[in-house]
Amino acid sequence: MGLEYDDVTDFVHVAIPTRRPGLDRTTPRIIIPAPGNHLPICFEIPVSGGQIVKLLEDPSAGIVVRGEVMSRRVRAFQKLGIWYNEEFHIVATPSSVSLTNNHTLIARWWSWPAANYTSGSVSLAVVDTVLEVTLGSTVLEVLRHRVRHKDFLWLKIKDHAFGSQASGLTGEFGASVSYTETTTSPTTASISINIKGVSLNAQRISTVDYGSRVKASEECWLLEGGGRGLLQPMSQYLVSEL
Repeated sequence: MGLEYDDVTDFVHVAIPTRRPGLDRTTPRIIIPAPGNHLPICFEIPVSGGQIVKLLEDPSAGIVVRGEVMSRRVRAFQKLGIWYNEEFHIVATPSSVSLTNNHTLIARWWSWPAANYTSGSVSLAVVDTVLEVTLGSTVLEVLRHRVRHKDFLWLKIKDHAFGSQASGLTGEFGASVSYTETTTSPTTASISINIKGVSLNAQRISTVDYGSRVKASEECWLLEGGGRGLLQPMSQYLVSEL
């Protein structure tokens, strides 16, 4: 069966946007690039602490990425789990990294700088506070940050050819998305946009991008209602284990 791919991406990542003037560092949102439009889109993830969400599942590449949310107060990831070909399993926390192969522990590093591994098409390498994971032709970055005296993890899909069956909060959008602005309000910075035939209200917000090593700022259209109508019900993204 032939596989269809979208463009390779260097930008899909999870970010924490915030409305001006204060910085809301507690509500994780997904940001999706829209290179043919003025701004990317972003949306909230309405989950509670301890819940595990599916970020990417791509059968064509054999890759699954899941994240466990810290708490209702700090909705950042306390763990990220990465599967490759149902064989390799990487689990990262802010303080350690472990790697198993066919459920056999290969290595556990109790400090990030020590995490270094290469075998065939799988490699792990740490530069400062970024764990770079290479799985075949896919490159993922796990970034470690701190807010309110708590360390947390964030995901960036640095390089990946999305298959036609890719799913998950980031996966189902592929490398990017396009939309049409249907109405604009010159006074409230709010618009109505159409994505994949679905009309949604959106508000322009400023973003602290934790998918960036330097936490760069950018702006995006925040989809109201968590993207309801565009996304599947949130229960479809919840899983029981990393």
